Amino acid sequence: MVQELLDATVLRNATYSFLNPRDGWVYFRVEGNGGRVVLQLQPQGQEAREALRLEEGEPSVETMRLLGKGVYQLHTLPDVDGGRVLVRAVPEIIFCKFQYDPHVPQFGPYDWEYLRRHMLSNVNTIVGSGDSSHRPMVEEWKQRGGRWIVECPVPGLRDESVSAEAAYHEWASNPGIKDDLLDGIIADEFGTGPRYRGKYKAWLEAMRRIARSDSVTGKVFYPYCGSMYEEDEASRFVEEAIALGFKFAWERYLKEQPDEDSARSFLEQKLASECRAWKKRIEGAVENMIVCLGCFSAPPETLDTNPSVDWKVYVDMQFNHIANSPEFEGLYGVMEYTSGYADDETIRWIGRLYRHYCIEGKKEMLSEDPYLLRHLENPDFDRGADGWDVHPAESGTIEVRHVDGYGWLQGRYPRDREGDNFLWTKRSSRAPNTFSQMVKALDPSRVYSLRFYTADYKDLVEGRSVQKMHAVSYEIAGAEILNRFQHAYPSCHQLGPFTAEHRFWMNFHFAVFRPSGREALLTVSDWLGRDDPGGDVGQELAFNFIQVQPYLD
Repeated sequence: MVQELLDATVLRNATYSFLNPRDGWVYFRVEGNGGRVVLQLQPQGQEAREALRLEEGEPSVETMRLLGKGVYQLHTLPDVDGGRVLVRAVPEIIFCKFQYDPHVPQFGPYDWEYLRRHMLSNVNTIVGSGDSSHRPMVEEWKQRGGRWIVECPVPGLRDESVSAEAAYHEWASNPGIKDDLLDGIIADEFGTGPRYRGKYKAWLEAMRRIARSDSVTGKVFYPYCGSMYEEDEASRFVEEAIALGFKFAWERYLKEQPDEDSARSFLEQKLASECRAWKKRIEGAVENMIVCLGCFSAPPETLDTNPSVDWKVYVDMQFNHIANSPEFEGLYGVMEYTSGYADDETIRWIGRLYRHYCIEGKKEMLSEDPYLLRHLENPDFDRGADGWDVHPAESGTIEVRHVDGYGWLQGRYPRDREGDNFLWTKRSSRAPNTFSQMVKALDPSRVYSLRFYTADYKDLVEGRSVQKMHAVSYEIAGAEILNRFQHAYPSCHQLGPFTAEHRFWMNFHFAVFRPSGREALLTVSDWLGRDDPGGDVGQELAFNFIQVQPYLD
């Protein structure tokens, strides 16, 4: 994904030339040796302008600029005092989206200061909402050379038909098009099937009007797309978008697989193999494609569906596959969708992956951890209670049960049988029901996360929508808990009596801990404390997805 265009020692009053091989993003970095460095960038046949300034005492400075294909010159000013200059062709690297804070508020907020710390230096494009209060951030970002686009809906998706005039009016009135400071829109979303058929003619005409309007010159129109190469009407829309000079964001929301071999085979099928199908159908597809990977990792919807898999390793594998598959040579861009569904750790990890693969051009994995987690056995109760020490408060108050679709209600995406098994407890007045397991293969020099889900079993089977906090507790003997929280959330999936208006409620439990040794004993209880039930006697709860994995501190 990265081509190195220049790597040179900075000399006083020197000129360096490089060839940008395509219209796209170029990364500049200057490393100093204590002195001041000023670089001027000069496109062929144009005046030179300052591109980068390294002040005295700064170790390095970097920026990214969107440049046309062609030859460029870099000039150093007379006060240069040594150092190194790097120039690379890099993908469009997109953060989506500002300020879409997480649905689990304890992970946020993902505000501008947060992005400064963890994301801005690793991306060149931001997807936002077009909110007028964000203007100071937009101005700062544009001064840095970045692109800012606005996410918007696709008109007519919920209707039987749509006119070209209506679609054009909605898109043309969006701040991403109307505001001269903003760079365009990204439309969510296009696909195949009955809800899309017969509407592409109107959307196509509206997109053409956007491209040809004098008032929107230089703006971009990016459609979010499923795998649309199989249907003529849909694929022609993508083909026309490319012909008009636009790019398209190919959605690849890929759930975890049960083992590493299955994961590699799955990625080959869903990424490289389908990329070949795009290339076969549309000339120049890859050069105009933005691969949009899913970063759902927290309620209410998640691709982190298997508690035996290290989510960060799986995300790393997706980037690594793209970086090493010849099918993706010349790829235009990469993005992740979307921050509101991601936990804080995932956002920070993606920032590091962007730099590793899309700026540094690395091809080896960033993570060194194994794909399968080794810390807990049978964390989803798919083998009954194997591996767990189960301690009922009295006879018949704890057992493993199954409800079809419970994992789907929990937020696992897409739907399959994962998550439909769980440990059921019935709260007793005599003592708590507890279950425990020794957490193994820990490293005392690292920190780890614990997460699990609970639900009111009676609400689940009787179709009740009740928001409540569950009276449960847990201990990790042999570890220090650094942070913990519990969050009640409604399902975003529909099943049986549960709809968008009548949602099923669950609890998400999260903690970060530091072990003192190689093992620590995890004990979970359906009492709030050792001597306090904390909730109604007789309440029935479901527990599953008991996951321990290394945490990005």
